Amino acid sequence: MIIVFWFSVIFVLYTYVLYPILLWLFVRIKQSNGKYRRGDSKENKIEYHSKSSTDQHLESDLPTVTIIIAVYNGESYLHSKIQSLLSQNYPQDKLSIIFSSDGSNDNTINILESYSEIELIRGQSRQGKATALNRAVVNTDSDIIVFTDVRQRLSGDAVLQLVKRLDDAAVGAVSGELLLESSSDNSSHQLGLYWEYEKFIRKHESKLHSVPGVTGALYAIRRIDYPLLNENTLLDDFEVPISIIRKGKRVVFEENAIAYDKVSDSIGVERQRKIRTLMGNYQSFSRNRWLFLPIANPIFWQFISHKFFRLLVPYFLIIILVLPLVIGGLWYQILFFIQLVFYVLALTAQYFKSKSPLLKIINFCQVFLLMQLTVIVALYKYCLGHADSKWEHVH
Repeated sequence: MIIVFWFSVIFVLYTYVLYPILLWLFVRIKQSNGKYRRGDSKENKIEYHSKSSTDQHLESDLPTVTIIIAVYNGESYLHSKIQSLLSQNYPQDKLSIIFSSDGSNDNTINILESYSEIELIRGQSRQGKATALNRAVVNTDSDIIVFTDVRQRLSGDAVLQLVKRLDDAAVGAVSGELLLESSSDNSSHQLGLYWEYEKFIRKHESKLHSVPGVTGALYAIRRIDYPLLNENTLLDDFEVPISIIRKGKRVVFEENAIAYDKVSDSIGVERQRKIRTLMGNYQSFSRNRWLFLPIANPIFWQFISHKFFRLLVPYFLIIILVLPLVIGGLWYQILFFIQLVFYVLALTAQYFKSKSPLLKIINFCQVFLLMQLTVIVALYKYCLGHADSKWEHVH
């Protein structure tokens, strides 16, 4: 029992603490040895200038790009999103925009038809995001495809920054950065802090080799690398990049290509999004079993540590909570009490009104606990067949 307890403790600590530390250490060792991969250092990147200073020759060297957005009832975001896309620092004759509507029944179609710069592909019935993306991709012959969601606005040079990284033939996909803007809700703020932790990991995974997945709000690939997605696919932002990794190409993180989003004031909304993402993970893992084979997966360590082990953490946390009562002894009773305090604080966080540093700790406890609960709920729903590719409109 004691061995099981401490193995569980080490497992949780490895997943959330030791893995990021080891990742940082391996990147430092790689950098100190001068073993940069092509595209990692500024010296190896082509430097494109802004439109105001780019001459015609440099603009002629840029590849053609199509921005693709799958949308369902996104009327409240469209004007802001379209202005963000039309303001991109990229030659307009090489940039096209496609909105693929998945059976929208609000004012989405009318708004999109009012913009002459936008190509609209209309799906008459809801079939899911994957089908909407497939429909758009087969209607373009651009060199590069940039995928983004309707909710987030983009930085002015987001497309250019993504394209720059794809100049490296060894890179097959580029993930942009999702920048979460401030929210009034304390627990939502902690989600923002958690995302900063996630970005640290992704940046270092990118420097070491590849990130096991991209930011769905903004990523780019070459059109020839796009795999037609199964119509019930939940996570294009995982299925697409891992198919590229399997081809032997890298998936990198570009922090200068930014999509701006806002954390929902409702922790429940964020929970819904997370459950859907986790169900997508379960779906993708079951379809791509090669990911669990070290000989077949070039980023096996990153995938197992970052993606798979986190799905096991909640069950090890249960073991860590229960076993001290079985083992007995003063020290194990103290460990049980510490955990109990942690969970009580997490469950009662909404009743604390103070904005003291203590409240931040309490809210962090709540967010961490909710994330573990969503892992269990997502598996339960996935096993019951509740994984629906027809996403709902979420604010």
